[in-house]
Amino acid sequence: MKCCRTPSQTLNLVKIAFSVIALTAYSSTTWAAPVISSVTPRSFRPAQTTEVTLVGTDLTSPLNVWTTFAADVKVLAVAEGMDDTKTAKLAITLTEKVAVGVGGIVVSNAKGISQLFLVMVDDLPSTTDGGKNNTAGSAQGVDQPTNIIGTSSGTTHDYYSFQAKADEMISFDIYASRIGSSMDPVLRLLTEAGDELAYVDDSDGLNTDCRFRHQFVTAGTYIIEVADSGYNSGQPYALR
Repeated sequence: MKCCRTPSQTLNLVKIAFSVIALTAYSSTTWAAPVISSVTPRSFRPAQTTEVTLVGTDLTSPLNVWTTFAADVKVLAVAEGMDDTKTAKLAITLTEKVAVGVGGIVVSNAKGISQLFLVMVDDLPSTTDGGKNNTAGSAQGVDQPTNIIGTSSGTTHDYYSFQAKADEMISFDIYASRIGSSMDPVLRLLTEAGDELAYVDDSDGLNTDCRFRHQFVTAGTYIIEVADSGYNSGQPYALR
């Protein structure tokens, strides 16, 4: 049985082999690029330095960092015993006049560049969801104004209680889709007794996010309820 190839067939085989080698090299580089899975904390205040922990994969040194907002960023040494491929520490100092809103962080190593990870730049004091506030009776007390950094609780809801003065006007604005979350938030404002004062979902121009304002007639304790209409669990949100 004879086996032979024409010059053109041989050239095509060489091209295919080269393509496979190039694709393999490209894929290896892509796999080795860093990936950011979480940033803690996820909110930074202007004119302040925040120590930030990145968690992900291939966060190998030397690590370079870029932000979409004006900031000085320093990569800190990882504590002994920690996996420096999965964890990175940063000191991020924002300028005084940096704009409030959504920003992004990108990191790179010798092999590639990560995805853009969205964070908040906020001039309000930050509060972290305590995780034990899934009933109105166990609502987490917060001072206002504040920016609450939380995660959706699936089929249960998150509750936060606060004090309002008579005739005080307070705005409520929840960021989810605007920071890359798949959460579809719904907000309800309740009295301490559980009576509903407001219900808001999908405000115009905010995709699935929502916002509203309410003027309180009487002083007292009130509760804001955060729910996910898609019943997703563990999705990030920021409630201002």
